[in-house]
Amino acid sequence: MQLGSRWQFGYAPHPAVPGVLHEAIAAAEAAARSHAGAASGASWTLTWLEGRPRVELTGGAGEELADLSVAADGSVTTRGVTAGSDPAEGATHGGDGRPLGGGDASDSGSDDDDDDWLN
Repeated sequence: MQLGSRWQFGYAPHPAVPGVLHEAIAAAEAAARSHAGAASGASWTLTWLEGRPRVELTGGAGEELADLSVAADGSVTTRGVTAGSDPAEGATHGGDGRPLGGGDASDSGSDDDDDDWLN
């Protein structure tokens, strides 16, 4: 069992955060700073899901600004302000920040129609 952690926006990531996420965290913070007021009172939360790290940036009003995780293949999945101006957009990239699958970053992480078979 791995315990999660919290740290404030703008500070170095908690020591338990794997290095592969550090670049994505820095990018998310830079993007959040460009959105008026988004960074005010924001904090990061590290959790572990199926043994893989996941970090979420939450604004001072409780809104989710970014959601970063490490997939089983070691790639970093990014959703939120780091993917563009629309927090609903997502991007999946390797540790080097380049999109996977040859598509552009705005459409590679979308999972809006994953549950269409339920209809």
